[in-house]
This record gives sequence, C-alpha cells and structure tokens, in this order.
Amino acid sequence: MFADEQAIDRLKMCDNCRVFAMTKIRDNPMAFGSITVSQTTEYYLRERDKLCRKAAKDMMKKGTLLKIKSTRPHSIPTFKSSY
Repeated sequence: MFADEQAIDRLKMCDNCRVFAMTKIRDNPMAFGSITVSQTTEYYLRERDKLCRKAAKDMMKKGTLLKIKSTRPHSIPTFKSSY
C-alpha cells in the first residue's frame, strides 16, 4: 500500500511528529505549489488607472462622456456622464 518503509513509520507517529516529518520529505503530496507574488496597492491603482483610461476612450467614442475633470496632474479623471 505504501511505497516506502518511512511512510508506514509516519503512520505510527503522533500528530505533531507526523506533521513535522511530512514537511521534511521531498515528495509531499500536501505541499503547496509555487508561492504567488503579493500584489501591492500600487499594482491595484495602476490597474484601475488603465481601466479608467480605457473606459474614458470608449465613452468618448460613443459620445457619452460630457466632461473630464482632473483634480491633480497624472490623476485618474473623474467623469460626469449624460445619464
């Protein structure tokens, strides 16, 4: 049933020792995949800026954008639509 003698020995261990032993083996079926890179606030703000600019271009094409008002240089424009 088990590929090696160490797997059988792990069954005989207490819970804490078994968990510790499982972290030390290479072919751990419970191991996580690669660790993802954390996303920073800057990443989310940059994505929001891109989507906002894309929406503004689309609204200008459709003629639904009445006014673009920017409060700071290089900030996301605020929109006032005709709806």
